[in-house]
Amino acid sequence: MSISSWPFLISRARVSGHRAVVIPQFIAGTPLAEILPQAAGADETPPGHAVLREISYPGAGPLTLVFRVFRATQADFGIGDGALLDSSSRPILAIEGLIIRHPARTCERAGLSQADLDHAHQAVVPSYQRFWQQDRHYQTETSTQLKAATPGRLLALHRVPAWKAPASMPGTTAIPAQRSAKRRIAAIRLVAIGGLNVERAKLCLAAGADIVSVVTDITLNADPEARAREWVAATRSA
Repeated sequence: MSISSWPFLISRARVSGHRAVVIPQFIAGTPLAEILPQAAGADETPPGHAVLREISYPGAGPLTLVFRVFRATQADFGIGDGALLDSSSRPILAIEGLIIRHPARTCERAGLSQADLDHAHQAVVPSYQRFWQQDRHYQTETSTQLKAATPGRLLALHRVPAWKAPASMPGTTAIPAQRSAKRRIAAIRLVAIGGLNVERAKLCLAAGADIVSVVTDITLNADPEARAREWVAATRSA
Protein backbone atom coordinates (compact mmCIF):
# COMPACT_ATOMS: atom_id res chain seq x y z
CA MET A 1 0.00 0.00 0.00
CA SER A 2 1.67 3.22 -1.17
CA ILE A 3 0.58 6.50 0.41
CA SER A 4 1.48 10.13 -0.26
CA SER A 5 3.64 11.96 2.24
CA TRP A 6 5.59 15.20 2.61
CA PRO A 7 8.97 15.56 4.40
CA PHE A 8 9.49 18.01 7.23
CA LEU A 9 12.41 19.03 9.43
CA ILE A 10 12.59 20.92 12.71
CA SER A 11 15.97 21.81 14.13
CA ARG A 12 18.23 24.70 15.06
CA ALA A 13 21.41 26.31 13.80
CA ARG A 14 24.30 27.96 15.63
CA VAL A 15 22.14 30.83 16.91
CA SER A 16 18.56 30.28 15.74
CA GLY A 17 16.39 28.33 18.16
CA HIS A 18 14.43 25.23 17.19
CA ARG A 19 12.12 26.08 14.33
CA ALA A 20 10.60 24.65 11.19
CA VAL A 21 13.31 24.30 8.55
CA VAL A 22 11.25 22.40 5.97
CA ILE A 23 7.45 22.07 5.87
CA PRO A 24 5.03 20.56 3.35
CA GLN A 25 4.01 22.96 0.63
CA PHE A 26 0.32 22.52 1.40
CA ILE A 27 0.61 23.96 4.94
CA ALA A 28 2.86 26.93 4.04
CA GLY A 29 1.25 30.19 5.11
CA THR A 30 -1.31 28.48 7.37
CA PRO A 31 -1.47 28.20 11.18
CA LEU A 32 -0.43 24.56 10.80
CA ALA A 33 3.03 25.73 9.79
CA GLU A 34 3.35 27.51 13.12
CA ILE A 35 2.11 24.67 15.31
CA LEU A 36 4.24 21.96 13.68
CA PRO A 37 7.26 22.48 16.00
CA GLN A 38 4.96 22.01 19.00
CA ALA A 39 3.13 19.00 17.63
CA ALA A 40 6.37 17.20 16.72
CA GLY A 41 7.99 17.40 20.15
CA ALA A 42 9.31 14.13 21.61
CA ASP A 43 12.33 12.49 23.22
CA GLU A 44 15.13 10.96 21.15
CA THR A 45 14.03 7.84 19.29
CA PRO A 46 16.13 4.67 18.98
CA PRO A 47 17.28 3.63 15.49
CA GLY A 48 14.51 1.92 13.55
CA HIS A 49 11.79 3.55 15.67
CA ALA A 50 9.47 6.47 14.94
CA VAL A 51 6.77 8.47 16.69
CA LEU A 52 3.26 8.43 15.21
CA ARG A 53 1.06 11.39 16.11
CA GLU A 54 -2.21 12.52 14.63
CA ILE A 55 -2.93 16.25 14.46
CA SER A 56 -6.41 17.50 15.20
CA TYR A 57 -6.96 20.92 13.64
CA PRO A 58 -10.35 22.30 12.51
CA GLY A 59 -10.80 22.20 8.76
CA ALA A 60 -7.44 20.52 8.06
CA GLY A 61 -8.68 17.00 7.44
CA PRO A 62 -6.78 13.95 8.73
CA LEU A 63 -3.07 14.60 9.24
CA THR A 64 -0.51 12.31 10.85
CA LEU A 65 3.14 12.92 11.69
CA VAL A 66 5.65 10.07 11.47
CA PHE A 67 9.02 11.25 12.73
CA ARG A 68 12.25 10.49 14.51
CA VAL A 69 14.28 12.61 16.92
CA PHE A 70 18.05 12.24 16.93
CA ARG A 71 21.20 14.01 18.05
CA ALA A 72 22.59 15.24 14.74
CA THR A 73 26.17 15.18 13.55
CA GLN A 74 27.73 17.40 10.93
CA ALA A 75 28.04 14.37 8.67
CA ASP A 76 24.26 13.79 8.85
CA PHE A 77 23.76 17.01 6.91
CA GLY A 78 26.96 17.06 4.88
CA ILE A 79 28.49 20.12 6.53
CA GLY A 80 31.64 18.62 8.07
CA ASP A 81 32.75 16.12 10.68
CA GLY A 82 32.09 15.79 14.37
CA ALA A 83 29.13 16.72 16.56
CA LEU A 84 26.64 19.35 15.44
CA LEU A 85 26.68 22.04 18.14
CA ASP A 86 25.07 25.43 18.64
CA SER A 87 26.93 28.60 19.62
CA SER A 88 26.83 27.51 23.29
CA SER A 89 28.39 24.12 22.42
CA ARG A 90 25.13 22.27 23.05
CA PRO A 91 24.21 19.25 20.88
CA ILE A 92 21.58 19.97 18.24
CA LEU A 93 18.56 17.71 17.93
CA ALA A 94 16.87 17.11 14.59
CA ILE A 95 13.20 16.21 14.33
CA GLU A 96 12.49 14.92 10.86
CA GLY A 97 9.94 12.77 9.17
CA LEU A 98 6.79 12.80 7.12
CA ILE A 99 3.37 14.40 7.22
CA ILE A 100 0.73 12.07 5.84
CA ARG A 101 -2.80 13.12 4.94
CA HIS A 102 -4.41 10.06 6.47
CA PRO A 103 -5.54 9.10 9.98
CA ALA A 104 -3.01 7.45 12.27
CA ARG A 105 -4.71 4.07 11.99
CA THR A 106 -4.16 4.10 8.22
CA CYS A 107 -0.47 4.92 8.71
CA GLU A 108 -0.14 2.04 11.18
CA ARG A 109 -1.40 -0.39 8.55
CA ALA A 110 0.51 1.10 5.61
CA GLY A 111 3.84 -0.65 6.23
CA LEU A 112 6.06 2.40 6.72
CA SER A 113 9.73 1.53 6.53
CA GLN A 114 13.13 2.88 7.51
CA ALA A 115 13.62 3.66 3.82
CA ASP A 116 10.73 6.17 4.03
CA LEU A 117 12.52 8.13 6.74
CA ASP A 118 15.79 7.87 4.82
CA HIS A 119 14.11 9.38 1.74
CA ALA A 120 12.68 12.17 3.89
CA HIS A 121 16.14 12.84 5.30
CA GLN A 122 17.71 13.05 1.85
CA ALA A 123 15.02 15.51 0.79
CA VAL A 124 15.69 17.96 3.67
CA VAL A 125 19.51 17.86 3.74
CA PRO A 126 20.02 20.68 1.18
CA SER A 127 17.60 22.91 3.11
CA TYR A 128 19.43 22.32 6.39
CA GLN A 129 22.72 23.20 4.74
CA ARG A 130 21.25 26.57 3.72
CA PHE A 131 19.79 26.99 7.21
CA TRP A 132 23.22 26.35 8.76
CA GLN A 133 24.79 28.96 6.48
CA GLN A 134 22.09 31.62 6.76
CA ASP A 135 21.04 31.01 10.38
CA ARG A 136 18.72 33.83 11.49
CA HIS A 137 18.25 35.03 7.91
CA TYR A 138 16.93 31.68 6.72
CA GLN A 139 13.38 31.44 5.36
CA THR A 140 11.49 28.19 5.85
CA GLU A 141 11.45 26.07 2.71
CA THR A 142 8.75 23.72 1.43
CA SER A 143 8.83 20.07 0.49
CA THR A 144 7.08 18.22 -2.28
CA GLN A 145 5.24 14.94 -2.24
CA LEU A 146 6.95 11.58 -1.76
CA LYS A 147 5.49 8.12 -1.96
CA ALA A 148 5.77 6.30 1.37
CA ALA A 149 5.44 2.66 2.43
CA THR A 150 8.61 1.76 0.53
CA PRO A 151 9.53 -1.95 0.76
CA GLY A 152 12.20 -2.52 3.41
CA ARG A 153 12.71 -2.92 7.15
CA LEU A 154 9.50 -1.82 8.84
CA LEU A 155 9.58 0.96 11.40
CA ALA A 156 8.64 0.30 15.00
CA LEU A 157 5.91 2.92 15.36
CA HIS A 158 5.12 4.41 18.76
CA ARG A 159 1.70 6.03 18.67
CA VAL A 160 1.25 8.93 21.09
CA PRO A 161 -1.91 10.89 21.90
CA ALA A 162 -3.25 13.14 19.16
CA TRP A 163 -2.09 16.75 19.24
CA LYS A 164 -5.07 19.11 19.45
CA ALA A 165 -4.72 22.72 18.42
CA PRO A 166 -5.51 25.34 21.10
CA ALA A 167 -9.07 26.65 20.91
CA SER A 168 -7.78 30.13 20.05
CA MET A 169 -4.99 30.54 17.54
CA PRO A 170 -5.21 34.14 16.35
CA GLY A 171 -3.58 34.99 13.06
CA THR A 172 -2.94 38.22 11.28
CA THR A 173 -6.71 38.60 10.67
CA ALA A 174 -7.02 39.65 14.31
CA ILE A 175 -4.79 42.69 13.84
CA PRO A 176 -7.38 45.14 12.36
CA ALA A 177 -9.74 44.41 15.26
CA GLN A 178 -6.89 44.99 17.69
CA ARG A 179 -6.13 48.39 16.18
CA SER A 180 -9.80 49.31 16.50
CA ALA A 181 -9.87 48.16 20.13
CA LYS A 182 -6.78 50.21 20.94
CA ARG A 183 -8.37 53.33 19.51
CA ARG A 184 -11.51 52.80 21.63
CA ILE A 185 -9.76 52.19 24.94
CA ALA A 186 -7.24 55.01 24.41
CA ALA A 187 -5.07 55.25 27.52
CA ILE A 188 -5.96 51.84 28.94
CA ARG A 189 -3.13 49.36 28.46
CA LEU A 190 -3.89 46.66 25.87
CA VAL A 191 -2.62 43.11 26.46
CA ALA A 192 -2.33 40.54 23.65
CA ILE A 193 -2.60 36.99 24.99
CA GLY A 194 -3.38 33.54 23.59
CA GLY A 195 -1.78 31.57 20.78
CA LEU A 196 1.11 33.98 20.29
CA ASN A 197 4.50 33.24 18.79
CA VAL A 198 7.35 35.66 18.17
CA GLU A 199 6.09 36.70 14.74
CA ARG A 200 2.53 37.29 15.95
CA ALA A 201 3.81 39.19 18.99
CA LYS A 202 5.63 41.61 16.69
CA LEU A 203 2.41 42.17 14.73
CA CYS A 204 0.47 42.78 17.94
CA LEU A 205 3.00 45.30 19.21
CA ALA A 206 2.99 47.06 15.85
CA ALA A 207 -0.81 47.23 16.00
CA GLY A 208 -0.74 48.99 19.37
CA ALA A 209 -0.54 46.32 22.06
CA ASP A 210 1.29 47.50 25.16
CA ILE A 211 1.98 44.00 26.48
CA VAL A 212 2.31 40.58 24.87
CA SER A 213 1.96 37.43 26.97
CA VAL A 214 3.48 34.03 26.24
CA VAL A 215 3.43 30.59 27.84
CA THR A 216 3.22 27.59 25.51
CA ASP A 217 5.30 29.02 22.67
CA ILE A 218 8.21 28.79 25.10
CA THR A 219 7.27 25.86 27.34
CA LEU A 220 6.30 23.54 24.45
CA ASN A 221 9.24 24.51 22.26
CA ALA A 222 11.97 21.92 21.74
CA ASP A 223 14.49 24.45 23.11
CA PRO A 224 12.65 26.67 25.64
CA GLU A 225 15.74 28.68 26.62
CA ALA A 226 16.55 29.63 23.03
CA ARG A 227 12.90 30.48 22.34
CA ALA A 228 12.80 32.69 25.44
CA ARG A 229 15.86 34.58 24.18
CA GLU A 230 14.10 35.13 20.84
CA TRP A 231 11.11 36.59 22.71
CA VAL A 232 13.33 38.90 24.73
CA ALA A 233 15.11 40.11 21.59
CA ALA A 234 11.84 40.67 19.74
CA THR A 235 10.09 42.58 22.50
CA ARG A 236 13.07 44.71 23.50
CA SER A 237 13.42 45.92 19.92
CA ALA A 238 9.69 46.64 19.58
